[in-house]
Amino acid sequence: MQANLTSKFRVFEDKFNDIKKNLLKKVDYKTVYIDKNTTNITLNEKEKVDIVLSPSFYWVRDEKLPIKYEFQAKNLVPGLFEGVLSEGNYSYISYRKADKSSWLLYAYDDTLIAKKLDALKIQDRQIHAIYFAQSELDNINQPIKTDDTLALIKHEDTLISMPLTLVENATSIDDALRVNSRTSHSIAINRYSNLPISEKSINIIAVTLILFIGLFLTEFMLSKKSLQELYAQSFEIKRQYKLPATSFELNSMKKNLQRTASEQEKLREVITYIVKMPLSNGEHLLSMELKKGQFEVSINLNEPKHAEKIKNYWQKKLSIKSMKVKEKTLSAKIDI
Repeated sequence: MQANLTSKFRVFEDKFNDIKKNLLKKVDYKTVYIDKNTTNITLNEKEKVDIVLSPSFYWVRDEKLPIKYEFQAKNLVPGLFEGVLSEGNYSYISYRKADKSSWLLYAYDDTLIAKKLDALKIQDRQIHAIYFAQSELDNINQPIKTDDTLALIKHEDTLISMPLTLVENATSIDDALRVNSRTSHSIAINRYSNLPISEKSINIIAVTLILFIGLFLTEFMLSKKSLQELYAQSFEIKRQYKLPATSFELNSMKKNLQRTASEQEKLREVITYIVKMPLSNGEHLLSMELKKGQFEVSINLNEPKHAEKIKNYWQKKLSIKSMKVKEKTLSAKIDI
């Protein structure tokens, strides 16, 4: 029996481990290398790829900085590239090198990259992630042929492109990308940050905003005036009727008045029901007095036996505390 259970448990454990491996298995996407000279990339409509950009799409600096955290480096990057970059709309990223000896700082033009992706007809849904060659091929130890005219080499720890005719024993870019797994240093591209907007469109947007702001301010002023009037009316009502000044006191007074009104309503209902009792000719109510949460009622009867008829009527809706008949007078105590 124990051996059978052990065997079943092992089968279950093996299946669980297989499922776990499948869940944790990293998805490997096809990687394509893009340079400014790239003219064609063939992708299936539903294919998703990683893109590695050549050094022609970014500027990189290897700097030793007296900082510990990436957010500190981000604040310094724009200043370190000042006077170096050509005209453009730049974004920046930075990260510490694997040996933590220095920081790699990047500047790149979103518009330039976005235009190239559009020219190659690569859509957003076909892109898994975008990387720079510097981060993805940092550990190369021989030249890499990127096309028929260019090669990548490492010069002072920085990847640069140079004519293929000046290098020897170059490996292919596809082999290099296949051997090196993708890092976590992907970049974000805003493909719509520099869409051209005509002067007419800008004027229309500006006029619309001005009108909207004007309407908002008008509504705000009217609301403010109405609020001031309400405050004034509230103050006058409180003064006229000598009401408390705070909302807490007003709410307390309101609850007390509501409780009193509820109690009075209940009293009226009880009184109405009592006086509508079935009496014969000659019978009448002698007295009814409220004492300590009870009505004390006295009734003159023609016959003592008529008291039973009145009792049956009262018991339908009222709680009779006590009831007695002496001669022809009925005396009763009824709870509210």
